[in-house]
Amino acid sequence: MKRGKQTHSKHHFVPEFYLRAWATPDESQAERLTYFQWIPERLHAARISPKGAAKQVDLYAGVDKDGKKTQAVEQEYFGPKVDDPAAPVIAKMIAGGQPLSEAEAAAFARYVVAQRVRTPGYVKHVRAEATQAVSEMAAGLEADYQALRQEGWPPSLNDFIQHQMPHLPDFLGVQSLPRLIEQPSLLADILEFEWGWGHLDAGDQTLLTSDRPVVFTKGLSDPNCIVALPLSPRVAVFAMKDPQRLRRLLERPARDLVEGLNTNVVMQAKHFVYSRDELQRAFVERHFKRPEEQEAEAFRRLRP
Repeated sequence: MKRGKQTHSKHHFVPEFYLRAWATPDESQAERLTYFQWIPERLHAARISPKGAAKQVDLYAGVDKDGKKTQAVEQEYFGPKVDDPAAPVIAKMIAGGQPLSEAEAAAFARYVVAQRVRTPGYVKHVRAEATQAVSEMAAGLEADYQALRQEGWPPSLNDFIQHQMPHLPDFLGVQSLPRLIEQPSLLADILEFEWGWGHLDAGDQTLLTSDRPVVFTKGLSDPNCIVALPLSPRVAVFAMKDPQRLRRLLERPARDLVEGLNTNVVMQAKHFVYSRDELQRAFVERHFKRPEEQEAEAFRRLRP
C-alpha cells in the first residue's frame, strides 16, 4: 500500500553535528552518546545516536499564508544559514586551528545566538507571543472595525481575524525566529567579546553538554558577562569583553574550568544532559535539577 507524503519533520534543537563530538562506538560499533534524564524518582541513563537526540517533531514547523504546513524555518534557515556554516568553524576550534576569520567569527556568533532561541521552551514562548500580539492589535483597532463593520461581518475584529486568517498567529510566530537571531545589535554584542578556546585535560572529568549548552552568566550587554560552551568532551570555548579578564580565566587549572562549566551546563539543563559515558553519573545527579525543582522559564516580552 502506498503511503502519502510525510509532512512532519524532526527538528534538532541541539544540532546533530555538535552532539557527534560526544559519541563513541558501542558494542555494535554504532556511534552513540549517553543521555541522562529524570524519570519518576530516579535518574535514567541510556545510549542514543546523535541523530536521534535533542529533537522534536515539527518544532519549527509553521504555516504559510494559505494555511499549509511549511518546514521553511528548519530547511531554509537553521540548516543552511546556521548549522552548516558553524559546523566547520567548530571543527576548526576543536582541532586547535588558527584564529577565526571574520566570516568564521560571524558564523559562530550566529550559532551561539541561535542556541538561545531554538529551544522548545523559547519556541513555545514565541508562538504564544504572536497570538497575544494579534489579539492586542485587534483590540487596538476595534473601534475602527466597528465603524466599518457591515451586516453579516463577525461581531469583533478578533473574530474576523480568527475566521478569515486563522493561521496568522502561527505564521507570524515561528517565522520570526530568523529575524530574532539576525538582529544586527545582538550579533554585534557577541562579536565584541574576546573568545578563547582550547583543550582541557582534567583526567577522567570530561566536559558534559545538555539541551541548553551555551552558558551566559549575565546579559550580553553586561561587561562582566561570561559566555561559555563545551565543544567536545575535551575542548571548550570561553568569552569575555575584557581580554585581560579572559586571560586570567583561561589560566586557571583545567579541572576548575571543567568543573565550573559542567556545573553551569548541567544546572541549566531542562530535560537532557549528554555525556560520552556514565562515569560522571554522580556529578549529574547532584547538579541536574529534577523537573519539580526547576523554575518556570521566563522570557522577555517580544516587541514589534
